[in-house]
Amino acid sequence: MQIQSAAKNRILTWLAVVVFGALAGQGYTTLSYDTIPPDILKTWPGLRGGVTVAGLSAGFEIFVMRGVVGTWFRRQAFLVALLFRILVHTGLVVFALIGNRALSALMIGEVVPEAFVPRDILQDAFYSFVVVAMALFVLQMRTLIGGRTLLNVVLGRYYRPVTEQRLFVMIDLAGSTPLAARIGDERFHEFLSAFFFEIDAAVTQLGGEIYSYIGDGVIVSWPLCDGRRNARAVEAIFAAREKLVRRGDWFNDKFGHAPAFRAVLHGGSVVAGECGDSRRQITYLGDVLNTTARLEGLSKQLDVECMISNDLLQHTTLPGSVTATDLGQHTLKGVADPVAVSALKILS
Repeated sequence: MQIQSAAKNRILTWLAVVVFGALAGQGYTTLSYDTIPPDILKTWPGLRGGVTVAGLSAGFEIFVMRGVVGTWFRRQAFLVALLFRILVHTGLVVFALIGNRALSALMIGEVVPEAFVPRDILQDAFYSFVVVAMALFVLQMRTLIGGRTLLNVVLGRYYRPVTEQRLFVMIDLAGSTPLAARIGDERFHEFLSAFFFEIDAAVTQLGGEIYSYIGDGVIVSWPLCDGRRNARAVEAIFAAREKLVRRGDWFNDKFGHAPAFRAVLHGGSVVAGECGDSRRQITYLGDVLNTTARLEGLSKQLDVECMISNDLLQHTTLPGSVTATDLGQHTLKGVADPVAVSALKILS
């Protein structure tokens, strides 16, 4: 289910960018070229060019950079990764533009020399880079703050505080204090960065939005929906754990320690709104976050790797491979009423 959901999201995103590219390409051609031969005009060169440029560039970013090759490059220094992407997109844009002109010649059965004027190709390439940069910026912003949040920010939804129903997952690295003391702060920071990198895809591919990194932990958020959709948060936790198991040998070889984590899930009503000026951020406020933080402490006391509040459990359809064990009610500091919780485990 995780693979299907992630693949569907990537394909839909790619299609959206391709449609945008088609419209941008056709609009640019209509406005910039008024002497295109009728035979070529009938073949919709602008639309084809936009589809080709957007399809190749977006395909590289969405499918390649999110794959094995992209994973390696995303681990490199920023300038190295940036230079690599610039070179690749340059090649893709030039290839798409020249290829589109060659396709036009093939479709009409003759080569039109005016179509291969270097000045026009450079002009088209510059425009294509602008459009690609805009699309990549949107994709990057979507990655940073989530597609849903990005749309709401653009529409001004969070200009004034609004009440939302949100599901929160707090993931906390286990045994971080003795590990930091053993390997040193710099090595621990590298370890922590690798840990966050590995679990990121597992949660974001299932619709989770990284809300905040707090020390050696991270808070992930989903819209609080029906039971089936809420189950994505549960799937994400165990998918992240499985990913870390597969990468265990790499962590042991590099740091002498394989990471493990605790996770707690809770949800409810929060107030969301924009905060800040020079650096704006969407902030969630409410008892739900306080309760989630307290549950994280309770999970340590009870030595439970994955815990969910029973209130959220009642609104979550657990995946068939996951079972819940009731742990009773517990009084939490700063929380008015006792909270009933359950432990989640995956069936072996």
